[in-house]
This record gives sequence, C-alpha cells and structure tokens, in this order.
Amino acid sequence: MIIGIIGVASFLRLYRLGELTEFLGDQGSAGVMIYEAWKSKTLPLVGPRFSTGQETGPAFYYLIAPALILSGFKPIAAALVMVISGVGTVFLLYRTVSIISGSNAGLVAAWLYAVSPVTVAVSRNIWNPTTIPFFLSLVLYSMAKIARERAYGYAAVLGGSVGILLQLHYTNLFTLLVAVIFWIYIGYRRDTEDSLSVWIGRSAAALAALLTVLSPYLWYEYLHGFTDISSVFQTLMGTRGLAGFAFRVNPDIAGVINGTVGAVTPLPAGIWIPLLGGILIMTLLWGSRWQKMIIVWLLGGIGVMLLYRENIRDHYLYFLQVLSFAVIASVLGSNLRKWTAAGLVLALGTGIFSLTRTDIFRKEFSDIRRTEAAVNSMVQYAGGKPFSFTVIRSRSFSDFHYRYFFTLRRLRPVEITNPDYSLLFIVCEDPLCPELADLASVSRLYVLCYDHHCGLDYPVINLNDWRPAGVTEVSNRYIYRFLR
Repeated sequence: MIIGIIGVASFLRLYRLGELTEFLGDQGSAGVMIYEAWKSKTLPLVGPRFSTGQETGPAFYYLIAPALILSGFKPIAAALVMVISGVGTVFLLYRTVSIISGSNAGLVAAWLYAVSPVTVAVSRNIWNPTTIPFFLSLVLYSMAKIARERAYGYAAVLGGSVGILLQLHYTNLFTLLVAVIFWIYIGYRRDTEDSLSVWIGRSAAALAALLTVLSPYLWYEYLHGFTDISSVFQTLMGTRGLAGFAFRVNPDIAGVINGTVGAVTPLPAGIWIPLLGGILIMTLLWGSRWQKMIIVWLLGGIGVMLLYRENIRDHYLYFLQVLSFAVIASVLGSNLRKWTAAGLVLALGTGIFSLTRTDIFRKEFSDIRRTEAAVNSMVQYAGGKPFSFTVIRSRSFSDFHYRYFFTLRRLRPVEITNPDYSLLFIVCEDPLCPELADLASVSRLYVLCYDHHCGLDYPVINLNDWRPAGVTEVSNRYIYRFLR
C-alpha cells in the first residue's frame, strides 16, 4: 500500500511541474550564485540570506547544485530535487510513524502528507525551507531507530541532519535543542552493558557529523566575527532579550495553528484548536511514551513560535509540520483504545477532502518558460547593444529570475543608474498592464530590487526622459521599449 501512496505523492508533485513551479527572484538569485561558483571553481561558504538579514549556511546550494550542473542549469532540475525531497518525506514519515505507532499509523501519516494541499504546493518550490520537512523526518527517523531498535549508527545521521536543518532556517535551533535533550536521555537510559565511554563515543560521532556539515558556514562565520550567528540570536531575543520574551505573545495564534496542524488538511484554526486539545488528551491518557514525546515537541514548538515578536511567515513553521502529521496519524491509525477502524476511515476521508483542495488544476504560473522567453526577446531586440531593464507588477521582490537567464547567456545588463546605455526594457508580469502611453507619462517609476540581498532603497527613474519605442507581448508578458 505504501507504494501506491508514494505513487500518488509523486504524481501530485510531478504533474505539470514545469507550469506550476514558482521561479522568481529568490530562485534566480540561488541559480546565479551556483552558476558563478561553478564557473569560478569556488565553493560557496554561505547560502541564501534570511528575510531578517543574516546569511544562512550553504547546504541548500550543495543540495541543488549537482542537478543544475548536470542539466545544463535548467531550473526544472532543481525543482525535481525539491519533489524528490517531498516524496522522500512521505516514505520517511511512513517508516518513522510505523516504528512509533504501528504500520496503520505509518500509512495514515504517509497518506495525509502525500495529499496535503500545503505539502504538494511547497514541494515544487525551489527554496531552502522546502527541504526542511525531509531532514526533520530524517531526524525523527534516526531518533526512532536509536531509541526503539538500538541502531546507534544513526547517531551520525542525526547529527548531520540537524546540521543541515540549522542552515535551512534558524527556527531549527529548537530542533537542535530537542535533539540534545533526546541524546542526553539516551545516555541516561543506556543499556547496562553500555559503558559511559561508549555513549561518549557515539556522542562524538553525532557531534562530528554536525560540525562537518556546518564546517563551511562556521569557517565563514569565524572569518567574519560570527556576526550572522550573533544577529540570529538578537533577532530571536529582541532588544530586551529574555526579559521581554516572557511577557509578549504573538497575536497570530490562528496563523501558527494553520501553518502547523493546518497543513494536515485545510480546516479553520477555530476547528483545529479544540481538535488539538482532544488529541492532546487522548495521547496523554492512552498514548505511548513516544507519542507523548512528539506531541510535547509539537506543542513546545508552537509555544516558542508564539513568543516570536515579528511576523510569522509560513516557512518559519515548516520545522513543525512533520510532527503534526505524526501526531494526528498516531491518533487516527494506532491502537489507542478502539479507535483504529474509525480512525482509518476518518483518515481516508480526510485525505480525499485534501486531495480535492490540491493545486494541480490551478491556473499555471509557467514562470520558467515565460521568463526565459522574455529574456530571449530582449536579447534579440538589443542585438548586442548595451541595455538595462526593470520589472513592474511582479510577484517577485527582485529581478534575479531574469538575471539568471541573462547570466547563462554571459550577458550583464547595464546598471539602470549608469548613463552609458540608450535602450531600456520594462517588463510587466501582470495580465493587466498599462498602455505604453500611460507608462511613458510616469515621472516616478520605482526600480525593482536588482541585488542578491535586497535593501530598502532603489532608484526612481523618470520615464519622461525617455522616448517610448514600442511594446511586445511575449508569453503573456509585456515588454516595453524606451530609447534615450
């Protein structure tokens, strides 16, 4: 049955992959960084920057670089890596929850994750947080193998997975804390034939794997005075530090619930909150030690995120989503009293409901095809002459999805503030674009971010200084031409 579930998960994520994969500035920026590192034969020491300004580790670049290089830097290859991580999470959830709560619960967890509208959509996104569920599942699986089957060889897998998670998003500091507590517990309850020195040796293996995975990033931080790491802790603690932490709860409780247990199936937070309370009571009354540990892990993570002062974005919560599936599947599919038959039927119905809410039939983005077509059109029209460009009415915060394709063609548009060009392209990505004459009358056009790490201030150009020269529609994107 698990093969069938994996087949469903693969179909939902691969169907119309090229059309539904989002390819915007973040994706283009990552591609440019990998391409330039490949051409210069250098190893990136840092990865994409957090939205709060700190550099991440380079693990995400290392994950997608082989696929990009082998495919000739086709973005769809990186999207395929994301899909593989999503399908891999389905399998790891099945194996992990089967160890913890039995095979029925394992199948329920895999089924619910396979058809979740949230996980299906996220699995196509070429972005570092996309792979968090896979490595969190690997952490959970390693813990289960170590605790239930005494498979201590997984200590290195546990340490390495945590090391990767720390580079994908700083919210995984909570995962590190849980892993440390788990390992101390393993040492405390070790078998009588295992000496303390044996446990220390296994601890050294886990720590070595953690530090090895983190070593490029730690070297970079050492060279730069650990500024990013210290900045992360300042962001988490705020200006008042721990003193202010205990007295201020983020008001977006509904958002946190929807971003965690709400990923299982699209129900309002007003329904999920009492359901979560019922699941907690059932687990505490009849659940195993492992089931209790996971729900405490989940609720502890939710509690920590509610203490976060800034806006909580969806990807901040990816480190808790896998736990949500494990907790709910354990209740629906395990032998908690006489719930098994009814739970399995409910799980099947929930999955079918989720399946109808997936995005596989939504209107396409076709970002990759349309962006590349627009770049080809600009290059062809420029005919080797220097030019610059910017983008309006875009879903992106930067124009690096265009710069990626320019980079592959060994072209570098002139910086828009440089006067040494006479051809300006303005690309409109929205179906409702202005008429050329209306655009030409704009005296203050804000230029879209053109840096890897976007700041707050970018130039404003006066199109009254330019002469409109025409507009071309290319793959539902309008390219306006201006001459100076």
